[in-house]
Amino acid sequence: MDKVETIKIQKNPIKFIVARLLMRLKLSKYFITNLDHYSLRFYPTSLSMALWLDSNYAHTANYFFKDYLQKGDTVLDIGANIGTVTIECALNIGNSGKVYSFEANPTIFDFLKGNIKLNNLDNIQIFNFAVGNKNGTIKFSNKRSDDQNSVIESSDGLKLPIKRLDDLPIKESSFDLMKIDVLGYEKFVFEGAKKILSKTKCIHFPAIQKDYEKYGYNFEYIKNFLVGQGFQIFSFNNNGGVSRIEIDYQPKNEDLLAIKDLDDFTKRISIGLSNRSRSFSNLV
Repeated sequence: MDKVETIKIQKNPIKFIVARLLMRLKLSKYFITNLDHYSLRFYPTSLSMALWLDSNYAHTANYFFKDYLQKGDTVLDIGANIGTVTIECALNIGNSGKVYSFEANPTIFDFLKGNIKLNNLDNIQIFNFAVGNKNGTIKFSNKRSDDQNSVIESSDGLKLPIKRLDDLPIKESSFDLMKIDVLGYEKFVFEGAKKILSKTKCIHFPAIQKDYEKYGYNFEYIKNFLVGQGFQIFSFNNNGGVSRIEIDYQPKNEDLLAIKDLDDFTKRISIGLSNRSRSFSNLV
């Protein structure tokens, strides 16, 4: 799609042109996007731009986080980007809770840090390295589109440290939620986090086959691995509830849940949805 066509399909073409100009002139960071209950700086990233153009733009996962999380919870956000999920979770769990937030790309990490500071949050601990099944270094892409950067096999890209979650000095007895979005590198993160997973109640993760295939595996591997760690896999249904997936389920580029403690999950969702109507079928 050429630049003219890109402009034509925008809801607000003039604001889109202004946004691109601000980013090119390196002025966008001086503008603030006010969302429902927090703010973000308009950093030169695709997600920052999308939110500046439309402050109502939000991932449907945010509704799940609001429904599920409670005060005092502990959260792992792996692949935090500019911090939308990290900040959302931090606000939901309050000062008695804790978010451990991981972003590998050093530029995006600075933006994450800036957004946390903007919202005056001190219940977040941030980490600037990749997470996987080894300790060492890897190559990481550095694309302008911030939501497309990931571990790469080529000699190009950024040389970054990589660490196993299980080897980090995170002393928590349990984790109420792990949100992970690492563009197909999930297999390696999980392999380096068996101790962490043994203490994790629920995982929110994307199931995108083409991302898995980049690293030589498929959804069947992820499903079997998580089941082997004591989780059951659920998909979101059309009315916003969740249902256990069938044994031959093939994901359609969607978010899934891995749930270990079904009783805890049901209680949390019942409280979170007291004023909403959702269907949570096939939970037991």
